[in-house]
Amino acid sequence: ANTIYSFSIFAKKAELDRPRIDWYASTGWAADGMVICNLTTGTATTSGTVLNYSITALDNGWYRCQGSAQFGATTQSSNYPAFTLHINPLDGVSGVYLWGAQVEAGRFPTSYIPTTSAAVTRAADNLTVPTGGWLASSKGTLFAKGDVTALGGTDYPRISYLNDGSVSNSVGLYINDAGADQKS
Repeated sequence: ANTIYSFSIFAKKAELDRPRIDWYASTGWAADGMVICNLTTGTATTSGTVLNYSITALDNGWYRCQGSAQFGATTQSSNYPAFTLHINPLDGVSGVYLWGAQVEAGRFPTSYIPTTSAAVTRAADNLTVPTGGWLASSKGTLFAKGDVTALGGTDYPRISYLNDGSVSNSVGLYINDAGADQKS
């Protein structure tokens, strides 16, 4: 009850190019909503109550489509769908390529989490880049853009953080998490 969930799926155009993600108040959601991903133009449109949505271009004509909504005030039984994915028309011939559907609590989807029959705990997404001969330690720019859901309390979630393994040689961008949701 009252939890924000995100649905994401990887999609590629075949004969069809507009998968649609729906959710309905009649199945427990706070309000109806939908996200339509146009795999020809690389754009997404919405209707109803949508907290967050996006379509992200990937290689070879693939996109990651996502939508987020808040569940209603009453917890529902497990036979209610979280999100519904529509592909039209269902003519038995036309289709679209889909892979990696994922539903998770939160205002935006995280990186794909491969699972089988059991839930998996997320490991941190870390990127390590050797800086060898190209990084000048006295110059540079650190830039990040994103939405961060407030956790409350005194934590300062990292948006981006660079270091050489020590605290004395580090730089980072943090969110002041004591307030409301932040855009950076």
